[in-house]
Amino acid sequence: MMGSRVKKLGRAFVLGSAMLSGMEALLPPEWAQAIGVSATTHALTVFVTNEAFLPGTAPGLLSGVADADQKCQDRAAAAALSGTYKAWLSADTAEPEEAATRLRHWTGPYTLVDQTVVADSWTDLTDGSLDHAIDRDEFGNPTSGVPVWTGTTPAGAVTADNTCGWWFSSVGTGRRGTSSATDGTWTSVADGDCSTLAHLYCFEECPDLDQDTFCDGSASTSTSESSTTTTST
Repeated sequence: MMGSRVKKLGRAFVLGSAMLSGMEALLPPEWAQAIGVSATTHALTVFVTNEAFLPGTAPGLLSGVADADQKCQDRAAAAALSGTYKAWLSADTAEPEEAATRLRHWTGPYTLVDQTVVADSWTDLTDGSLDHAIDRDEFGNPTSGVPVWTGTTPAGAVTADNTCGWWFSSVGTGRRGTSSATDGTWTSVADGDCSTLAHLYCFEECPDLDQDTFCDGSASTSTSESSTTTTST
């Protein structure tokens, strides 16, 4: 009798929350399982920029890895996306700046802005294939088949001698990916001339709620403004 009452109250709580917020309530998995509803897992957003960039040192150009991170943050802000964003970009500097070390490793899912799952975790992201291509921009518009500056292998390591002078130069070549791919060519398909334009992949960083250790994919009320995916129990 008590279990039935708890279950009914739980369902009423979820229904009421959905009506108020337009979203499923964020419940701990054990609560969700007890009352027979869905558990919600926090997801991080990834997009390909709707703007393409030319490497160089003049204002407005792509000028190094840090500037790429700022461009991702600016594009996210333009689309009213919350969170901190960094570029999937590596440079073969004396101490290589690699995507695998620059970006935090999330154990939860990565999704497009429309909630389509790209990868189930960092491990899945860097295993050589994606669940879905990163083919939507920060506004959710289709952006398939565009060239993307990466300088990065599928595992997140730097590609040697082809990062456009550490992304400060329009001379030479830079490794690119293509936004229509789900195999390793999403990040490493061919070298492109540094005097041409290409886009950037931008990844939301996992929440800094427990210094640098809160990267376990669990949901939190402090991060509820970010995207979520729903897993049936």
